[in-house]
Amino acid sequence: MVTVQTQPGAEYISRLEAAAAGGALPHVIGAGYDALPILVENGILTPIDDIAEQAGFGPDMFPEAIWNAGAWKDQRVGIPIDTHPMLMFYDKARFAEAGLDPESPPTDRESFEAAITAINENTEADGYQVVGSGPGANFLAGIQFASLFYQGGGEWTNADHTQATFNGPAGVQAAEYLAHLVNDLGAPTVESDAEINAFQQRQNAIVWSGIWESTRYAEALGDDLGVAAVPEIFGPGAWGGSHNLAVTSAAADGPARACAAYFIDWFSAHSLEWAGAGQVPARNEVREQIVANGGGEGLLSIIAQVAPIAESVRFLPTIPGGGDLLFVAQGAGKATTLVINGSASAQDALDEAAAFNSEVMVQNKERYGF
Repeated sequence: MVTVQTQPGAEYISRLEAAAAGGALPHVIGAGYDALPILVENGILTPIDDIAEQAGFGPDMFPEAIWNAGAWKDQRVGIPIDTHPMLMFYDKARFAEAGLDPESPPTDRESFEAAITAINENTEADGYQVVGSGPGANFLAGIQFASLFYQGGGEWTNADHTQATFNGPAGVQAAEYLAHLVNDLGAPTVESDAEINAFQQRQNAIVWSGIWESTRYAEALGDDLGVAAVPEIFGPGAWGGSHNLAVTSAAADGPARACAAYFIDWFSAHSLEWAGAGQVPARNEVREQIVANGGGEGLLSIIAQVAPIAESVRFLPTIPGGGDLLFVAQGAGKATTLVINGSASAQDALDEAAAFNSEVMVQNKERYGF
């Protein structure tokens, strides 16, 4: 029998640490790839090369970037079950009203900006809204920055993870593009989640959001909901996250480890059910099954449309604090909001954030020996 418990995301790591201290860890956890290294270093997770080999898991079963994100110090520490990428959602009714083809969403910079302009000029809705403030701004502006950064060929750090490099040309270009939407195309700057609410209320015709917003958008727009990959403003690529299944020190050996291995193998093979909740399956054969069947009902129809994104989604470095490069108060996401609001130039804001994160990486490298 398997007992499943859900935990608040903001408290997840602290609750795992408390469970470890109290000898009450679960045997298997689901966690974001970016949390895996620190959980291993803190003794909460164990390497699972043995489980991966026993089940036949390997790079041939998953897209390369998704598979590689579950490794730390040349050891397998997680088995990926999904990716949750950024997508472009759009209002087909507003597109039609603006004289655009609702079945042909923007795919590049020219068509994206043309759609924004047409909607601004011919409807009562905004073509696009840019997040520049609010409690979720670092994250929401950050993942837009990240997608544009990847498209421009950006790399977050140097090869040995001692220097943050998101302040290079690709980073400056990404942050300046979001400011361009505000300054040159008239996109209003809004607080975090206001763009989501406006899209649901049909007052914002295009939104770049994580796939986890699919349910609320489908409920609000029904058949008028359009879904597509983020336009290739500078080239292919999009930000994404990934959940992994991992084994804790409570199942380091014995029957508990054998049961953990069986559960992970079963869950991976049956991740079609997980996809029904709005995640793109990591396992190739499961994605291919969804596409071959046309998705079916509910959110699986959206998964079928965007499943190929799993092959091009990109990730932050799998190192302690890798996610902080983008999401902490001194990360690239915060720097991007300053550029959007005109509070700093892209180069200055990103230089300051990169300098802070470079210091942290050097400290982490010493502490964790990578």
